Amino acid sequence: MSSKEYVKWYEKNRRKRPPLYDVWRGIKKRCLKPNDIHYKDYGGRGISVCERWLKYDNFISDMYVSYLKHCENHGNNTSIDRINVNGDYCKENCRWATGKVQSNNKRNNRLLTYGGVTKTMTEWSEVMNLKITTLHMRKSRGWNDEDTLSMPLQIQQKTASL
Repeated sequence: MSSKEYVKWYEKNRRKRPPLYDVWRGIKKRCLKPNDIHYKDYGGRGISVCERWLKYDNFISDMYVSYLKHCENHGNNTSIDRINVNGDYCKENCRWATGKVQSNNKRNNRLLTYGGVTKTMTEWSEVMNLKITTLHMRKSRGWNDEDTLSMPLQIQQKTASL
């Protein structure tokens, strides 16, 4: 949503909450409300919201311009993402990200290091043009990261049955 579209939406829907209000509210619920379903993964792990962001106007002041820029480049496929997944919600640790970027920034991702570069298994799958199932299988068989990513695929020849 461009800034013009946002202003137009806001003018038309003054009594409704702006879209980023729900994002802000969700952040606070996950971190501050022990009865929230997601609290165990956020507040329960010690992740908090910076004091500044306890006020909606400050959250908007810090994140609105970057939200508009992100939407212009990626459409509305965006949500708030903590750069350090173990860090707090604050301007320095947050960005707007697509679902793909967020899925590569999770605690449960399997990381592989090859040539001194560390990426998620999914990212390496794309870079090396290998199926993710091949990488999982190799790791499950005890292969080290270098071999998992550098060994060529063995071509399986089908034998014709008579």
